[in-house]
Amino acid sequence: MLQPGFDCEYVLDLRPHDAGAPRNDGGERLVNPRIGMMMRDGGRSTPDVPPIDRMEHWVPLEHGQVIISLAAWHRPLRLRQPRLRCENTMSQSEPAAGRWQDQVYDLLRRHDVTQFAYVPDAGHKILIERALADPGVHAVALTTEEEGVALISGADLGGARGVLLMQSSGVGNCINMLSLVSGGRFPFLALVSMRGDFGEGNPWQYPMGQATQKVLEAMGVICLRAEAPHDVAGVVGAALTTAFQAGNAVAVLFTQRLIGAKKF
Repeated sequence: MLQPGFDCEYVLDLRPHDAGAPRNDGGERLVNPRIGMMMRDGGRSTPDVPPIDRMEHWVPLEHGQVIISLAAWHRPLRLRQPRLRCENTMSQSEPAAGRWQDQVYDLLRRHDVTQFAYVPDAGHKILIERALADPGVHAVALTTEEEGVALISGADLGGARGVLLMQSSGVGNCINMLSLVSGGRFPFLALVSMRGDFGEGNPWQYPMGQATQKVLEAMGVICLRAEAPHDVAGVVGAALTTAFQAGNAVAVLFTQRLIGAKKF
């Protein structure tokens, strides 16, 4: 899923911590997330990645590199300067005061969580942006949620701690892969932004939203629910202990009472 504000047709690999990234007149760095992007309205490719009409498949690797399978090489297209999100690099490390999402991120980092696997999702927007801006973190965009289960398990084998950020609608993609966590006895932590519960306006979100906790528990994943901002830090703290001290699989469900109900 492309993030809002990105509309391009070429692959760019401009990373937040790349000293060579262009800056505007105010000294702010022009930044793309640390993943490859498809650009739909024209853009400029990096020297080693030719422009393409479409991308059939891409797989994120470490340090923001991507492996891509190109469907075809077509006629040369007219290149135009891509539209890039402008972020102030000074403000990246200065989150707004009082946001429960910042409390969660700081808590994860204090517990040495350095691997963030995610599928782009508005409910995790702040956590994802902070992970991408943190030089001490390896943030990996996934093509499907089940890849995150394998990534978190591999992180444990390498002596690191990870967290999977996903929406409840993607939990169903993880069910078979969760057998890896059970069979390998890996500590596992997931933060799940809920759909299909309190005040949901989209009828298509209800089946998986109502089944999320049931199917996770059926696969041996302990579920903790966060309903209000003042509860979140305590619930996530308990989940960290459950996962990394007791060695269990645990998911924190950020309910729609907490993150807000959607009408679409």
